[in-house]
Amino acid sequence: MYPEKENVPRSIFGGYLIRRAFELSCICSDLVAPIRSIIAALTRINFFHPVRIGDTLHFTSRVVYTSDSFICVEASIERTSHDHTTKVLTNSCFFTFVNVEGELAHQPLPEIYPATYAEDARYLAAHRSLQALMEYHSIFL
Repeated sequence: MYPEKENVPRSIFGGYLIRRAFELSCICSDLVAPIRSIIAALTRINFFHPVRIGDTLHFTSRVVYTSDSFICVEASIERTSHDHTTKVLTNSCFFTFVNVEGELAHQPLPEIYPATYAEDARYLAAHRSLQALMEYHSIFL
């Protein structure tokens, strides 16, 4: 992290971290979407620990669920302290994208399936999250 991204208490502004996680998640969703993916919702952002100047960050993004034209991507950010004594999860985000064609009509996606117990837990959580999001939006439509 660089000094120009620093907050007053010597920690990194969270919006900067989330933007980077979003960019990585966009790339990840584009690998699955055969046509074009656009953001549909930012479902969750968790801030667990602050990131300090000099920390090394490791961003991870994975597709955890697909349904019809929707792609659910989970991003996580880990930090390693400057003195390499601490490694901890600092942020977790959950983005939902939709696969569209040129006229923004939804296009179907191939299904993905979990292979491990941890992937199964993420898959189920993403399924529930997408169902809740769809129910919430159907109230307003």
